Amino acid sequence: MAWMATWKFVALALKAQRGWKRIPPEQRRQIMENAAKQARKHGPIVAKRAAEIARQVRKGQ
Repeated sequence: MAWMATWKFVALALKAQRGWKRIPPEQRRQIMENAAKQARKHGPIVAKRAAEIARQVRKGQ
């Protein structure tokens, strides 16, 4: 199961990279300027979910 989770993460990273390259440079700049605000708002939620997934993967081994 950990092997599958690793490949899913790699696939997600590649999709995000392709998507990022398709965004116009001006919009990319705006995204980066607002990233800190968004991280403060959504970071704890994302971190909690990541911890839950990691816990599930460890239980599956």
